[in-house]
Amino acid sequence: MKVLVIGASGMLGRDLVKHLPAYADEVVGMDLPDLDVVSEASAADAFEAIRPDAAINCAAMTAVDDCEDNEDAAYLVNAVGAGNVARVCARRGCRLIHLSTDYVFSGEGPHTEDEEPKPLNAYGRTKLEGERMVLGELPSATVLRTAWLYGPGGPSFLHTILKLSRKRRYLDVVNDQRGNPTWTLEIEQTIEWLLGSPVKGVLHAVCTGSATWFDFANYVIRDIFQRPSVVRPCTSEELGRRAKRPSDSRLDCSRLRELAGWELPPWRDALMNFAGNHPNG
Repeated sequence: MKVLVIGASGMLGRDLVKHLPAYADEVVGMDLPDLDVVSEASAADAFEAIRPDAAINCAAMTAVDDCEDNEDAAYLVNAVGAGNVARVCARRGCRLIHLSTDYVFSGEGPHTEDEEPKPLNAYGRTKLEGERMVLGELPSATVLRTAWLYGPGGPSFLHTILKLSRKRRYLDVVNDQRGNPTWTLEIEQTIEWLLGSPVKGVLHAVCTGSATWFDFANYVIRDIFQRPSVVRPCTSEELGRRAKRPSDSRLDCSRLRELAGWELPPWRDALMNFAGNHPNG
């Protein structure tokens, strides 16, 4: 099997390009400027050159506040770009796994795949439209929703917190947003399973258990990387971010358990394993 990873310079894309060769015969990673998902012609040319059996689309505009400030640009990448990739895959008979997000929901999780999404911000709106375009163009595609990712080198919340801990004695972190911290390697392994399965439609995959951003930061600083900084809880209102975040975006992964017969590990265990393999983040 030849696999094309789109958005290969991003955090998850890098992990896929590094680890998928143990599963696939050939893995090719592409990103801007060689493959611009906003251009269907660019995507078509890349697919013609690579001729993959499967594609994994990680390309996205993910900076939530930047998306809020420029929703048109986010829509081009997250929605139009997703549709372009799906259209090309449909023409070529190529398997597609498209990455999406917990931010398609407004809160009050855990959320199932069948629940009607209600995004609160531009990032969530554009990613939801991307999901719809993908499945509209290619019903056999898998839309894989995940959340709160961290991986080697970042960028991620974990890396931001570690960076700030080198400069500040006190770190104020919101304690009124709850979700599922998840290591990219766990998603890479989920994608390996998906590449060998006929699963289509929407699927959730996150590490088990949940935390607030404060819980996550406190565990990172105090228990895992043992930095001297003190993490203090605050509210989203006090932090004053431009885009509204869901208060509870936990994802229910019952469908994954039913189909695969396994689930991702508890988030604390995954984070401990990540730190053991990447002591500098």
